[in-house]
Amino acid sequence: QNPSSDVNTLDDYEEGTWTPVIGGTGGTSGQSYTIQNGFYTKIGRLVCAGGDVALSNKGTITSNVYISLPFTSANINNYISGGIGYWAGMAINIFFMSGYQTPNTAQFLLQDIGGPSATTGIVATSDLTNTTELIFFCVYITP
Repeated sequence: QNPSSDVNTLDDYEEGTWTPVIGGTGGTSGQSYTIQNGFYTKIGRLVCAGGDVALSNKGTITSNVYISLPFTSANINNYISGGIGYWAGMAINIFFMSGYQTPNTAQFLLQDIGGPSATTGIVATSDLTNTTELIFFCVYITP
């Protein structure tokens, strides 16, 4: 890193890994995983993050489902782009799954478009099983 006062000079570049978790906005405890791989590239305030996370025990997850991210987002409503490229072990039929960022969190909140027997909206903890797996990628802005 080579700090500069010139806004057009790249002075913050980082690549790394982190351990993503599947959590709930109302609380998370007792999970165990078979896979927890996360990678990111941070260029200035822009973060590109992705990974693969798979449960072996759902534990207690309450409210809306999220995947943890490596950095807190900026205070900008829903300023994130991303999706779930692969999902398995869900309790409902899902045609499409994506996510969005709420301000000042490190949480990628999941949304789905359900199949004929499911509703469309934010993924609920009842939609998960002990074998849920999610492969994801997203882009967002940090403070």
